[in-house]
Amino acid sequence: MASISEVPEGSLKTVALGEAKVVIANVGANYYAMSAICTHAQWDLADGELEGETVICPGHRASWNLNTGEAEFYSPLDPLPLYEVKVEGSEILIKTK
Repeated sequence: MASISEVPEGSLKTVALGEAKVVIANVGANYYAMSAICTHAQWDLADGELEGETVICPGHRASWNLNTGEAEFYSPLDPLPLYEVKVEGSEILIKTK
């Protein structure tokens, strides 16, 4: 899916997983993966900011928790799907559902 060199600590990267777009986040050498597209306005979350285990959407600043997929926003948003991540050597692998 991606190499660890493509997702340095504190960064985000969107990759294709079949038809889906998935954002990979590196938080303290722990990798997380969730759907990459904000359900509010379809922004790519990799263009946003990473604050701890939270991704801030670049559009209207909705914040998404990488552990739960839940959003914090002024109006309710459906949670984003999460994906299991495994690192093998220098590769970041994402398990499909």
